[in-house]
Amino acid sequence: MTALREIILKGRTDQKAERFRERMRHVQRYRCVRDLRDQVHAKDRALDLAVAALEAKNEGAARPTIEASYDRVDRDLTCRPRGRSGAHELLLKADGMR
Repeated sequence: MTALREIILKGRTDQKAERFRERMRHVQRYRCVRDLRDQVHAKDRALDLAVAALEAKNEGAARPTIEASYDRVDRDLTCRPRGRSGAHELLLKADGMR
């Protein structure tokens, strides 16, 4: 992932780099909630647990923020036309995640 990040960030403006970091924050929050849901937690319970889990990693955010990130990435992954990848999907694949 480091090599990919180097290539992506090379030649980017500060504004573009911040947008990339924001997308990565959305992806990290999504992955945390998704993994908790995979452990048979309901969405509300997974969001509550994600608040504590992300806080422990120093990536804390308020529950509504985590929910908004989860919904945003989930929508991006499920609403894309066939054959088109969204930015979040590419970031998940680049990180070796499903």
